Amino acid sequence: MNILEVNRLRIHDPAGDRVLVQDSSFRVKQGSCLAIVGESGSGKSLTCRAIMRLLPPGLRQSGEVVFRGENLGARSERGMSAMRGKRICLIPQNGMRAFDPSSPVGVHARETLRRHYGWGKSDVDARMAAAMESVMLPNAAALLGKYPHELSGGMLQRMMIALTIVLEPDLIIADEPTTALDMVTQFEVVQQLLALRERVGGSMLLISHDLGVVERLADEVAVMREGTIVEFGDARAMFSEARHPYTRQLVAARQALSGTFRRMMEGEMGC
Repeated sequence: MNILEVNRLRIHDPAGDRVLVQDSSFRVKQGSCLAIVGESGSGKSLTCRAIMRLLPPGLRQSGEVVFRGENLGARSERGMSAMRGKRICLIPQNGMRAFDPSSPVGVHARETLRRHYGWGKSDVDARMAAAMESVMLPNAAALLGKYPHELSGGMLQRMMIALTIVLEPDLIIADEPTTALDMVTQFEVVQQLLALRERVGGSMLLISHDLGVVERLADEVAVMREGTIVEFGDARAMFSEARHPYTRQLVAARQALSGTFRRMMEGEMGC
């Protein structure tokens, strides 16, 4: 069973007469993780925003987005707002942008959970504290009272993961969740995303250009280039048996970078 089906998605800019995503079709199986990979500007993030109907002003979309058998294009904006977070949850690439800089991060969590579940402050704080503890964010009361700029990028990403745990959505969309993080924090966040998949049922759409992260998280991969999906298949086969030249180029570039990094580390160890 497919939890999400995207059919012939097209995103265009009428003012500039540009097509940014061209007739893209893919599906996410129930309990599975699909990764959309490609270089920056290939249309990956626009695709996930189109699914949520959160495209930037001026852009238009056509095609069909079907979630659990329902065409989301037929929903009113109020109906989509009720679905965002509770049933489809977006973890953005920059945790700082997910929170209002003028308010403590706890305000965002309380408002989100009050809107979807009607819980009061004490219930929200108790549930958030348990979820934060599970993603290695102790001392929840103090952290919920801090402003976004007082937390690191990794802490903000883990805060978003903790909120997702409490929301228990049917589908998680993770848009470049490790891009702005250092290598150690990237590893920690990937581990938390793996645990999150298990905890909420596993259905995830991962947007990434980092093939290392994709290898850890994805079951299937769609490769996007210049707004078009050029290859789709099993994640393991994709890395070892890529058919499209662009996919082979991405895999070769990652292997070259990995080799360079390994040689650098070996050189440092030998000093």
